[in-house]
Amino acid sequence: SMAYALRAALEKVGVGWDAGDGHFLCRDIAQLRAKLSESAEATKTLSRAACEVITGDDDALLVRLMACMSVGEPQSQPPLVGHTLLGVLLGVPPLRRELVCALLGKLQAYDGGGGEYNVPQLLLKHLRWLDLDEEEQHNVIESLKETLSGNDSVRSEIILALPDIVQDAHHEDVMKAISGYLTDQGCTSVVLEALSNLNLDEEALQEAQKRTLQSLESIELADFPPVIKFLLHSVTPATCQTLLCQLRTSLDKQLRKPYTPGRPSQSANRKEDFATSTMMTLDALSTGLRFKPEVAEAFLKMIKSVETAEKHCVVDIWLLLILYRLPTHRKAVVSLLTKKVAAGCITPELFTHCAEKYSGPLFVFSDEIEKLADQLLRWPDAAVRRFACTIVVQSFKSFQEQQKQQRFRQAVLNNVIAHLGSQSGDERDSSLTVLHTLAAEVAPDMTSFTEQLKGMMDYVDNLSPNQTRSMYQTLSCFAYYRVDSDDGEFMLNAALYSDLSMLIRKQLANPEERYRYVGMIGAASLLGRRALIPEDEVSKPEPNSHLQELFDLITENVVRAHAEYLPFMMDELYGSLFQRAHSAKLSPDLIQLLQPWLFAEFRESYFTQCPADESPSIWFFRAEAEIVLNIHPLVQKQDESVEAVAAMPTQASQCVWHSGSVARHPLEALCPHLRLLSLVMRLAPEDWFDRFLGCPISMFPKEELDKSHTTAEANQLCLSLYYAIQWIRETINVFHGHKSVELQARVVQCVSHLVELESQLNCCLAQTTSFSLPRAVAPTCLHVCANPARKPRKGPSSKPASKLPNLDPLQQFFRAFDLEAFTILNYKAVCSVSSQKTIEVDLEPEALGYLFRELRSVVMANLVPAKRGPVGAAAVGDASGNWYACAAARHTLPSNGEAKVLLQLVIACCRHLDKIPDKQRTLNKVNDADADEAGTAAKCDALSACLWEGLLCLDAILKVQLRSPNAQQQFFQDVLVAMAGIPEGDKGARNPFALALEVVKRFSELVPAFTRIELTRPFLSLLFSLTTLPLGNSDGFTPVRDNISNIAAVFLNKKWEADTLAIKAVLPTLVHHYIACSSKPVNPVFTAVSRLAALTEAQDENPAAANTTKEKQKNKQPPFATMKPETACVFHKAILQELAWLFSRFDTKGNKGDSVQITLLTMHGMVQAFSKLMGLTKNAIYTDKVVLVECLRKGRVIVGHFLKWGDFLKAQLGQHTSVVSVIRKMQSGVRRLQAVCDHGKSLKDATISKLTPNLKKVLEQFVMRVVVLFSSADLGDVFTFGTLARRTLSGEMIQDSETSGSGSDSEQRKRKADEGNADVAPRKKHNPDKKNGEKKERTQKETEEEKMVKAKKEKKEKEKKDNDKVKGKIESEKRKEGKEKGKEKKEGEKEKKKKEKKDKGKEEKEKEKKEKKEKKEKK
Repeated sequence: SMAYALRAALEKVGVGWDAGDGHFLCRDIAQLRAKLSESAEATKTLSRAACEVITGDDDALLVRLMACMSVGEPQSQPPLVGHTLLGVLLGVPPLRRELVCALLGKLQAYDGGGGEYNVPQLLLKHLRWLDLDEEEQHNVIESLKETLSGNDSVRSEIILALPDIVQDAHHEDVMKAISGYLTDQGCTSVVLEALSNLNLDEEALQEAQKRTLQSLESIELADFPPVIKFLLHSVTPATCQTLLCQLRTSLDKQLRKPYTPGRPSQSANRKEDFATSTMMTLDALSTGLRFKPEVAEAFLKMIKSVETAEKHCVVDIWLLLILYRLPTHRKAVVSLLTKKVAAGCITPELFTHCAEKYSGPLFVFSDEIEKLADQLLRWPDAAVRRFACTIVVQSFKSFQEQQKQQRFRQAVLNNVIAHLGSQSGDERDSSLTVLHTLAAEVAPDMTSFTEQLKGMMDYVDNLSPNQTRSMYQTLSCFAYYRVDSDDGEFMLNAALYSDLSMLIRKQLANPEERYRYVGMIGAASLLGRRALIPEDEVSKPEPNSHLQELFDLITENVVRAHAEYLPFMMDELYGSLFQRAHSAKLSPDLIQLLQPWLFAEFRESYFTQCPADESPSIWFFRAEAEIVLNIHPLVQKQDESVEAVAAMPTQASQCVWHSGSVARHPLEALCPHLRLLSLVMRLAPEDWFDRFLGCPISMFPKEELDKSHTTAEANQLCLSLYYAIQWIRETINVFHGHKSVELQARVVQCVSHLVELESQLNCCLAQTTSFSLPRAVAPTCLHVCANPARKPRKGPSSKPASKLPNLDPLQQFFRAFDLEAFTILNYKAVCSVSSQKTIEVDLEPEALGYLFRELRSVVMANLVPAKRGPVGAAAVGDASGNWYACAAARHTLPSNGEAKVLLQLVIACCRHLDKIPDKQRTLNKVNDADADEAGTAAKCDALSACLWEGLLCLDAILKVQLRSPNAQQQFFQDVLVAMAGIPEGDKGARNPFALALEVVKRFSELVPAFTRIELTRPFLSLLFSLTTLPLGNSDGFTPVRDNISNIAAVFLNKKWEADTLAIKAVLPTLVHHYIACSSKPVNPVFTAVSRLAALTEAQDENPAAANTTKEKQKNKQPPFATMKPETACVFHKAILQELAWLFSRFDTKGNKGDSVQITLLTMHGMVQAFSKLMGLTKNAIYTDKVVLVECLRKGRVIVGHFLKWGDFLKAQLGQHTSVVSVIRKMQSGVRRLQAVCDHGKSLKDATISKLTPNLKKVLEQFVMRVVVLFSSADLGDVFTFGTLARRTLSGEMIQDSETSGSGSDSEQRKRKADEGNADVAPRKKHNPDKKNGEKKERTQKETEEEKMVKAKKEKKEKEKKDNDKVKGKIESEKRKEGKEKGKEKKEGEKEKKKKEKKDKGKEEKEKEKKEKKEKKEKK
């Protein structure tokens, strides 16, 4: 019935029905519209029928009503796109209201049916872009709001269509209505798309952004891409920073919580859903940053503002990679990333977490990762290169599933290997670190890249010794690798092993020395890796035993053919096996091969039977000893000919190997042999091995040291002492860990022997001009000059006198101590060697100081980062490199082991240092009772040297840098606990700042033991190092710094029994800590200046006026005890340096909570101190050139920073009267600087004349600024302006002839020449006699009065010129100010005009809207 009624109504209007296609047929749409507008009855009937169809249940008929109509004859043309019957009806105003109401009613009643037809979408399509009036528009909005809240099935379609249905004036209401559905399931993307299509003003847009940001916490990760698109598209410069910060934090929270899909996903795998959502989020971020450069810059600023590593997140890594993809921001990203990594804010652990959890999304940036890692590997900073290594390793481990990822791994590996050919040693180290990490973690996956790994061998010639060792260890790990885990089965990479062994054979057979060293490193590395594997554990069958093959390769090419390389080979074997012995057990087969080579040879090569009676040539004799080490006899035999060596089978200078005979090793292999033997003894211990500790040494009679010898004999003595020192050092390294009390006593005795031997070697070197070490130790002849022949250092020495040996040239060739060897300091009770009773350990001061010095050298060499040299300074290990020194270097412990050992050593060092004051008191008592003053003085010097070395040692430990930042912070916390003397059982939480205070209090007890002023320097340096530890906010160390300042003041006020040169050397350090460590440094500066002024006044005072000035001096502070006329210049220079430092760091804004008045008071104190310091130059004490030069240098700095305070002083000039006094005090100091310049010019000194022009420029700027400041404030009566008279430092006037110099002479000559040219008429003939006569007459006529008149005129002219210049500058500055004010006025007028235009435009728009409304109402 509905279809019949509709067809009947349409036939009246001229619309037919095409039964074939199921479309309505209209021959002419224009005629249809005309009929509908003319015929009211037909319109009513048609609207009733259409409304019945719309509100009815026949959806098929409704869809036909909303389908496109055919125009023309039936079946002649397809339906016309865009013209529907319902659309034509809605275009007629009389029909519109009823039809719209029907459509809205249909939407409200829609229950989700419709079958194949999307009825709501078709209905909403016809509601778009209708020309509705205000009432109709309001009804439509309210109806749609009701439908949104009541009907969930059509909510998404309505939200999408609302921006096209509603007019622009109602878009804000629509935004408020639909933003509440952001968190509904399935509506987030729809709402955001609708919001982006709305035409909103700034306030409404900000409101939409706020609503969107508030809903971020409840939105799932799958809905984040449209959120990011909307926010980045609608962001404005005003809301950019806050919006991006909230977006970053919410995205980080979303990534941290477990993933739950927001809508039903087609994928059954949850990880794939998470990966796809993450990738879509990254894609939205990248598109937003690509088309919004200002957003990219805002993101860079936001990442830059993050200060700590805890606040950085994975989102920052993604953002940096996205921005790195943009060419315009690539440099900025690299700069920001390197700074963040160097500061420890972005850590390798953060990228590791990103690569492990988000490997799929991260692979999108594979090209950027490859380029960035390749660029960062070349960076000079070690932390940045370490981060680049982490990038390469983690991306290599994460990207291994798809074929594209395999191509990425191959490209990355090629880039890393290519870095081995760089000229930078740091870059090569980073590349080797990456390869070694890959060998340790993913070696089974590297078998497919064997050909690339073989390319590493091509870069052997470009590597240093340590880099060569690292490369061969890496290749050995690739050749023999474990499957699955550390306990898995070993596998052999046969292709790599064959090439590697072939290369090693060629290098060992090469006649060049360097290639033999490289071959020995490769053989030792491969043997050390193979030594972990028993013969039956290698998976692939081997035709021959690789272990036996490698061992035969070493013995044939090194031991038998080239015995001079035996020490190097033994050290390499030890280094290779030492690394494996800690992580895994060595193969028993290797021990069987090494036993006949090491056990029997060691004793028979170097030792003999100990005689029953003591001999002068046997040192350190013990009655119970069984063997004696032959050193000096073997050294003597080394100088004999080769024929004598062949005749003596026991000779040890060269290795003579015969079949069936015993090998005799060179003496250079003594210590390497012992070290390798000790490693084997850990696995197969023997009782006879302990006999080597503390055994006597066959040397020469000690009387030989006092005799005169030839150069050859002196070299023999030095070489014997050198080998003895090497032996004892190595025995301490080997036997330090024994728990036997008897062996510990021998170790302690060895330390004393070591000090004695090194002092004897120091004396023996004085008898020879050069001393050459063996070639196996030093590749070239090392010339060691005697200590007395050294050139004295310039200036006073700041180190106390010591009896400790100083063998700096030989230090690099001594056997280095293990860090664990210094546990000797922890020995508490040992067995006495003489009485065989257990006694308490009390090391001698010389031995204790020696251990402190060696411990400091080991810590500084291995655990403290050295200053980076120039790029490429870590040069290639060529033939001239010290390969043996690299092989003999000690192998460090892991990070955790180092920290534990260092903590034990800190406790031991503090325990030994605590005993020094008591020892000092006992020595003072003995000195009072005994007449041997020289002996007690020597012991006091030894205690001072021991205290010096102990303080330096603790200071070095506070500079240790471990590999992990967390371990670093925990280590420093434990060190503070140990230095504070807290027992180990007390594990309570401690504040690091309180601990530092306790450390200062504990170490303050050492101050009475300071008999020399030189000890104050390491003491204050140690205390100051406490305040630089990275343990939180540095403001917490303020009480510690105040205590350091007070201690420095005590040192300054103490009477030291030392020469003036020693006091001068230490005074700058004391003054620096006294001022810089104070929380209010202005007070100590002013105090120091006042005390220095009191000293000068006391020197200038007459004896007759002494009584009159006593009352005045009562209120003044007396000078420091170290302030003397001899040290006054040093004090003046040091205080001036610290004052310049204060001026440079002073901020006119003040600290937090400081008022303007406090800032002015601080400023006044600094300026007054500067004025007093400059005023002291009137005294003759401070006329030294050093003081004058420092005044010129630091004076320019101080005046320059004072000029930066001009804006602050100008703002406070009318409010505070103290500003004038500040400038007045500064003016007096500036006047003294001018006097210093004039005095220096009269001295005609080159250095002073260079500094004067720059200072005078600053002084002129100061005068001009002050004049402008007072003139702008209408305070012209406060100051007077004029030319400053030239005076000396004492106040005497300087004549023009003294200060004018060569310039004034030239001017006078020019004037005389001009006058002469004016008076002299032209002559045809040249008559010299007449010319000379005329000159004499002229000179006689000029009297002295005329000269004075001329001088006065010149002065007046100069003053006028100066005044004109000043006035011109003042006028120019006033013009500039006027121009600036004019610009401000113009800008203000422009802004007013813009506002007026905007207001007029708004008024006009409102008028137009009102007129339109009135017209509509009239219609």
